[in-house]
Amino acid sequence: MPAIKKVVYLIGTGASHAELKYHDSANTGILMSDIVKGVFDSLRDNNENDVSLRELLNILEDETNPYKNVDIESLITLYEATGTAIDKERSNKLKKLFREAIISRINKVTRSPGHPTLLSALLDMHTISELGEEIEAVVTLNYDNFVEDAYKNVYGAINYPFEVENKCPYDINNSLPPICKLHGSFSWENTNPVTIDCNLHEENEDKYLWVPPGVIKRNEHYPFSAIWGAARKALKCDVLRIIGCSLSKNDWNLIALLHTTNRLRNVTSQKYEIEFIDYPQPFNRVKKDFPYMEKLKGPVEIVEFQTYIKNERSIEYNTYNGETEYEKQINWLGDSNKLSINIFEEWLRAKAYYLKIVQGKDVSTEKGLFKNFMLG
Repeated sequence: MPAIKKVVYLIGTGASHAELKYHDSANTGILMSDIVKGVFDSLRDNNENDVSLRELLNILEDETNPYKNVDIESLITLYEATGTAIDKERSNKLKKLFREAIISRINKVTRSPGHPTLLSALLDMHTISELGEEIEAVVTLNYDNFVEDAYKNVYGAINYPFEVENKCPYDINNSLPPICKLHGSFSWENTNPVTIDCNLHEENEDKYLWVPPGVIKRNEHYPFSAIWGAARKALKCDVLRIIGCSLSKNDWNLIALLHTTNRLRNVTSQKYEIEFIDYPQPFNRVKKDFPYMEKLKGPVEIVEFQTYIKNERSIEYNTYNGETEYEKQINWLGDSNKLSINIFEEWLRAKAYYLKIVQGKDVSTEKGLFKNFMLG
């Protein structure tokens, strides 16, 4: 019998964005560009009596498309670095607007029936014994509770790698794979033990344990030290699947963690494979920027995805003279006229197709969430 593969999932904002688009394709997105637009809209609407924000907006609106090219994490970091009172005020207000923009978008999708569908189906898939995979941990950069909601749907409980005072509608089960929220949560109150309260509050953000946007993200204090330690421990895995996480220059601590956990493996241990579930453009950028990330695969290099889009998704209309099958698949996936393609959903359907059709395995589970998704 083949050995069970140990898998760690790294979930970024692209996964939450995929959930939002799955439930309402016309809805506002939750990618960084969407959040930055929300911040700018708030700046325009609320800066009449605020000199610091009005000046900031005037500076940034010299650009033709101002918010499109703004790296808000770098901007916040630079304002903090000057040490002046007015720049500290600007930095704090940008953090506040950033948080409010995320919460307003999160609240839209959490009211959708069946939420979260994709993450719940993903976890439910791992209850299929014939899958041959076992989740070691779910690592996420997101502030929302989508992963926790999926755990509740599938396992009926959650697990954090630290002690909590629970005010959420989740049971706690320490035998489950840990949820490692590297940047904290809008639902964690800074108490001892940490109080988790699933009502998202826009006010009093200083009470909550979330790492604000910035180039330097501090992780040495509890509970973040415990969270990062649990993530490092889990990364003694066979496969790391990155879903919706762009690995930008502002994720330096995370990139260092991935590099370290792979590079320092025992000489008898193989490096883990990295499956990058995202569109060709971010994958190619990551591959170029981090050539030392060994065993990195994009979607069309993953056998399940490759088989699925070849057999189930017509790509013949997008052929060109001399184009290889691989290039056809890349062009289909990255076609700018097909932005409706939900890469997280497509990859999950590819896993279902490969299990059910190619391998002939039973995809039934106790909750039935994976099979219901597959039939949907």
